[in-house]
Amino acid sequence: MSLLSYGLSCAWSKRLALAGLALAIVLSALVMTTRWHQDWGDSEGTYALTARSLLNGGDLYGEVVVAQPPVLFVAGAGVLAIGDSLEVLRAVMVALQLLALALLATAVWRMSRSQWAMALTLPLGVVLPWTVHQQGSFQPEALALPCLAGALVLAARQRGSGWAGAFLAIAVGIKLPMAIPALFGVWAAADRRAAAAGFAATLVVLGAVSLAVFGDGVMNHTVLAQLEVGRHAVRPMAGVGVQAAWNLTPLALGCLAAAVAWRRGWRPRDPQQWRVAVALGAGTMLTLASITKVGTSLSVMPPVEALLLPVAMTGVAAWLKGGTLRRGLAAAGVVAFLLAQSISLLADPRSGGVVFLRPLSPPAWGIALTRREVDAQVSALQRCPSTLPSSQDPAVTFRAHRRMPGGQPDLFLPVRARRLAGVAKRVADDWRRCP
Repeated sequence: MSLLSYGLSCAWSKRLALAGLALAIVLSALVMTTRWHQDWGDSEGTYALTARSLLNGGDLYGEVVVAQPPVLFVAGAGVLAIGDSLEVLRAVMVALQLLALALLATAVWRMSRSQWAMALTLPLGVVLPWTVHQQGSFQPEALALPCLAGALVLAARQRGSGWAGAFLAIAVGIKLPMAIPALFGVWAAADRRAAAAGFAATLVVLGAVSLAVFGDGVMNHTVLAQLEVGRHAVRPMAGVGVQAAWNLTPLALGCLAAAVAWRRGWRPRDPQQWRVAVALGAGTMLTLASITKVGTSLSVMPPVEALLLPVAMTGVAAWLKGGTLRRGLAAAGVVAFLLAQSISLLADPRSGGVVFLRPLSPPAWGIALTRREVDAQVSALQRCPSTLPSSQDPAVTFRAHRRMPGGQPDLFLPVRARRLAGVAKRVADDWRRCP
């Protein structure tokens, strides 16, 4: 009888997991349909143009200024070789997000043995506020997320710790601030020595290949030039910090539920997985410190949300176990608040959404260009002589298959970094622009 019960339980868990994945896919498709051909004013167009430049033989980290390590652009060029379209890039990013959520759901199952918590991790991961804001955007954070999620699952087992270290190194190769959660993940791994070896070996290989292919410009652009762009003033950063805290409130309450359950004697079913999840969640939270740098915004939030989700879902499952109706209603209220943030953003994308924004905040973080505005600007730019650079933003320029002034996808870093003054002059000299 016990064997039969176990078999039925496994079958039911598998069905719930598949139902959660199906719902996540549907929700992703709905959000992507809403965001189709829109421009949310992030760096997506810059990264896409840089990836295309690499695909076309551009001199990255030489003549072409690049603010991030090469892995992002090598991956982007590979996708563009299949289909040279922003929508193709976005579809791949969504697929990677769903893969990451499936891995995070695996961690939730290990820690809680809760079927509903595992299943809900998938759709809830799609509708987290900043995940919705950045849905499908070709960003380094989106590409690093499945590496972090893979490391989260692998580092909880001794035989997977070496591979976890390798995935963490790849995340650093995508965006340097990912070194913070990477070090936390290596420290928390079941086999710390194997994780450290995998991390170090992969990082050395990535660094050696990058320098061999692209030269010392990689260090010059991604590290030294970035150090020259400056920091935000304290006062505006306070508002940004409050906004981040507002959007993370539902997940923070889930983590608080875990702390309350722990105090009352609850312990995770898989202590090692819990240790890795807490370490990576905390480490990824610390990457928010990078928003103090000029040019970095809350677009760094999606991996923070995603890596806090397993801890929050496990905490809620523990807090609700054997609980009262009042606790269930409280948990439902928190989920409703999370959904209200994302729905309000999609309902009012121009101003940023009344619930998505923190209280007393003016309109911010809203859409830059609607679908109609994007199409109109692309059409106008395509009517320009192909010899003239674009006066539009990088996303529109990418869609129109035109070039930015001075052939630079990134116009921000040359202006801010003193060591790139020569590039800034070439951009300024390329003054005849269209439309």
